[in-house]
Amino acid sequence: MSIASKLACSSMIVCCLMACDQRARLPVNALVPSHAIAMLELRWQEARSDRVLTQFTALPRPATVIHGLGVTLDAAETVIAFSTSLDGSDGGDTLIVSSRDVVSRFIAAASGRWIESSTGSAAVYDDPASRYRALIVSDSVLAIGPRQSIERVAATAGLKASPFLARSELTDLAEMFESPEPVRMAVVWPMEVRDATNALVAGSAGLLKLGGLSALGGVVEKFGIGRAVAMSCSRNVNDVRCRLAGVMQDESTASIVAGGLSLLKGLAGLVPQPRAHERPSVSMADLTVDRRGTTVTVGVSLR
Repeated sequence: MSIASKLACSSMIVCCLMACDQRARLPVNALVPSHAIAMLELRWQEARSDRVLTQFTALPRPATVIHGLGVTLDAAETVIAFSTSLDGSDGGDTLIVSSRDVVSRFIAAASGRWIESSTGSAAVYDDPASRYRALIVSDSVLAIGPRQSIERVAATAGLKASPFLARSELTDLAEMFESPEPVRMAVVWPMEVRDATNALVAGSAGLLKLGGLSALGGVVEKFGIGRAVAMSCSRNVNDVRCRLAGVMQDESTASIVAGGLSLLKGLAGLVPQPRAHERPSVSMADLTVDRRGTTVTVGVSLR
């Protein structure tokens, strides 16, 4: 081989290593493909150990499939669930787990029981029973769900497709994902339901399915259906503070929604306060409302 050929090969190897390193350093939520319409991201250890935040840790069916192999998520660091429909009717719910322990345990449990293959440099496991596919993105990241969704995760991981958080509908909500709260969620309403009469019902069902939003139902209702909604929650000393931000169709709608939420705060004194033994609920007295253009941001406390 000539010196020129050797240099060319060396350059290709360096480029491949740089690309692999870039993929390895991607944040886990950057693996969620753009065809998703809803994403729930959990810092697992914080979320599952908190009395209020634990209501967000109900996960879709792929988690059950993993548990069926005898693999728990006890050591998980980040857990992401994303969906391709509001009600899960297309079976598109997918799970992404960040944890070296979970990945190694899954590989040991699936070997010989699931069909092993590869896509590019990543190992793939197919379950004949559930028809789910698992993708080993790296030694610390695992994705599991329907084959089509996993193929899109692989394309996103390989930088061949744009991620969910790069969608134009979420541009004005980007700051919601800049700080590492233990619970973060985003939903982009499909065009076909934005103007539908039953859109609110469908949206609420999808959110409740993806994460435990029952305590926030009253506030979410006031948003109606805009273009997109994002939420983040974190623990304060005596309560959990949540921020919800919605991108409305236009400034007029945003103004109406913001006014309705401010009115809701004014009526808080008329709302009976929950007893200590009841489920966590929204403290309307602590509600804050801010509008910037078409974006309405609400702060509420869960107790």
